[in-house]
Amino acid sequence: MFAAGPHWSDDEQRREGEGMVVVRAGSFAEAEAIAQEDPMHASGARRYRMRPWLVNEGTLSVKLNFASGRFELA
Repeated sequence: MFAAGPHWSDDEQRREGEGMVVVRAGSFAEAEAIAQEDPMHASGARRYRMRPWLVNEGTLSVKLNFASGRFELA
C-alpha cells in the first residue's frame, strides 16, 4: 500500500463520503487481487471500485540512513 485515507469536507472539518487507497501493483489485475484480499472487502464490510490512475507529475524523495536503518519521505 502506498497511501490510504478518507476524503474530507471542503472545510476540512469532517470526513465526507468515501476514501481512497493507492496500491503499488504491476498490473490492474494484481491491484484487484490485492483489494479482494483486504479483510474489510473479503468480509463484505466495505465495497471497493477500481480505477486506473495515470500519474503524470510528482516527486517522491527518500532519505535513507544506512547506520540506523531508518528512512524519511520528503
